[in-house]
Order: sequence, then structure tokens, then C-alpha cells
Amino acid sequence: MNDLMQQSFGESDVGQSTKIEQSGRIAEVQGAIIVAQKCPRNERAAVSRIMDACSRRSLADNAFFSFPKSGKTVSGASIHLMTEIARCWGNIQHGHAELSRDDVKGQSEAVAYAWDMQSNVRAETRFIVVHEISTKNGTKKLTDPRDIYELIANQGSRRTRSCIAKVIPSDIIFAAEERCRETLRVGDGKPLDQRISECLSAFASIGVTRDMVKHHLDGANPEMMTIETLTELGILFKTIKRGERTADEIFGVGLNGEPSGLAAIRAKNAATQHQAESADSKENTKPEPKQEKAAEPPSAKIEKNNVLEGVEIGDIVKVSGTGQDGMPYTVSGRLMEANDVSIRVIAADTSDGRHFDGFGRPMSIERIIVITVIEKAGTQPQQQRSME
Repeated sequence: MNDLMQQSFGESDVGQSTKIEQSGRIAEVQGAIIVAQKCPRNERAAVSRIMDACSRRSLADNAFFSFPKSGKTVSGASIHLMTEIARCWGNIQHGHAELSRDDVKGQSEAVAYAWDMQSNVRAETRFIVVHEISTKNGTKKLTDPRDIYELIANQGSRRTRSCIAKVIPSDIIFAAEERCRETLRVGDGKPLDQRISECLSAFASIGVTRDMVKHHLDGANPEMMTIETLTELGILFKTIKRGERTADEIFGVGLNGEPSGLAAIRAKNAATQHQAESADSKENTKPEPKQEKAAEPPSAKIEKNNVLEGVEIGDIVKVSGTGQDGMPYTVSGRLMEANDVSIRVIAADTSDGRHFDGFGRPMSIERIIVITVIEKAGTQPQQQRSME
């Protein structure tokens, strides 16, 4: 190992103090490996410690991250959760370090790593950190040492999180995430109505109104949200507080309640298309006397998508489709809302006593493969309509 260190730095470039520091570091690493192999982890006890840690609300509140990337949302276990898993798993060293800095080019070279000292499995990644950040007014160059340090620490933490995930079994991480979500669902033992009220108040404190939350839920009543939806909103709230995303990015509306960001673009494109269709219609048709058309009640019948043909609001249905991750899903319950973008199914009981849990959150029409009517609002025979 000493020869390797000398080859990396060059014999002439290594001073006496550096040699002493290298020797001390080598001895420290060798000692850690010996101790880890003489005192191997008890995996059952380690898993138990991880589950206990994930049952704490303070950890569960900061266990997940969410940020936009290439028009999509990336989410997963946060660095807070991953470092706690590594601590409970034991015999793991992890972190990041700045290797060099070039003030002329305005960049630093850094490394992030995670090392299981017991199995001698190591994950490492080297990366370049450019000393600049993106702002609303464009790119800003960083010159203050503290700003540069915080930028490297931020990017280093993300890569450290990835390295830890490579040396700890994936099923352990998945189980920890599920336990954290369960902890968030249970909360502090407060009634669901109270937790919903506190959630909306928390969003209001950072400028996110009830109407903005309703817009995010595709028009669903926020006071009637399910525990799963409440849990996801809690994760989004923490994401905004940590500065990983903004309210505009998540809710698609500005702080004044008007559409902005991607929502504004979609609204503008929809308005332009509507104007063009109206102009074509006026050119190709003769003027006819205007007739008042009675407002139609909300209905799940949407001509653009045969998957909803014959399905009505209030029917108990089974919905089969694919999620954003490409995995298939099946949800059964009462159809409460439907439009040309999404539907929402809630818990329901059939006339013969069967119970279905529903889902509560909006489901994209484009990802639905088939909807089977289990029981009509008037208790009629089953029927099925699939996409052609």
C-alpha cells in the first residue's frame, strides 16, 4: 500500500510531513479492517437497529428527497436515511473529500466513497465540481471559500448516498424506506382530520395555499385526502423546506395561485390550440342560431379514451395499468372523479359485503390499460371495456 501511495503522488512531490500523514492514514485503515473482521456484524441485530431507527418520526420526516431532472421527478432515500442505515449496519466508513482545487479554471476535484471494512467491498466515485450555481438571473460564479465548501459538500453528500447504497444490500434499504413511510402514515397518533389541517397550515406558512394543494391533487378536496396522499405531501413539504425544489416546480402554480412554470406553458398551449380550432370551425361552418346548452353533470364518459366507455361516477371498478416506473398495478374501489387526464378511486363496499381499499390519489388516464366495472351504482352486471 505504501508503494501505491508513492506511485500516486510521485516520490519527489511528497514531503516529509505528507509521508507521515500517509503512513498514519494507512495504519488507521489497516487497523479498522482488522477490527471489523475480528468483530463481524450481527446482521439480525443490525436490521433490528435499522427498523428501530426508522420508527422515529424525526428520522422519517427527513428520510426522502425529491427533485426535478430532465422533466421528470427523481426521488428516493435521502443522505440522512442512508447514513443512519450505514451506522446501524456497522463496520462501514463513508464520506467525501476535496482532492484538489484550481482557482484559475474555477473547479475542484473531489471523491465520495463508502467502504464495508468487514467484506472489503468499496464503492468510490470521483467528480469535478465547477465553482458556479444556477440562479433565476443566470449562472453565478463562486469565489468565497465558504460558498465553494458548501457546494462541494452538497454534491459530495449526493454521491456518498449513492456509494452507501452500493455496499449495503438493497432489500435492507427497501425495508428501511417502507418502515419510514409507515412511521409517516401513523404520525403521532393524531386523528387524520387534525393531521390534514396541520399539513395545510404548514404549507400555508411557506406560501402554498389550499387552492394550490387542490390544484396539485387534480381538483380533489384536500380535506378528504387519504393517509397515503398526506404522507406524500409531507415528503414534498420537507423537500421545499430543504430547498431541493420550489413550490412552482411541485405544484405548477405560483404563489399568487395563478398557473406558472410548466402549468403556465400547458395552459398557454391549450388556449392557443382552442383559438385555432375555433377559427377553423368558423371558416368551415355556416353561422347557426345560438342555442343555450344545459350544463351536464360530471361524468366519467370521455370520448377520447375508450377505456372509460360505459363507466360512470359512483361505479365500483377495478383499474389495471402501469405506474411511472413501468410496473403493473391493480386498484379496486369506487370511482369518484374522472376527466380527460386522470381518475380517482376511493375505498368502497359492494352490496354483497366485499371491501376494496381504493387508492385516493389521481391515476393517469394514459397509463390505464383496462377498467372493469365490479358493481354499477344501480347494482348491474359486470362489464368490461378495454383500450383498442
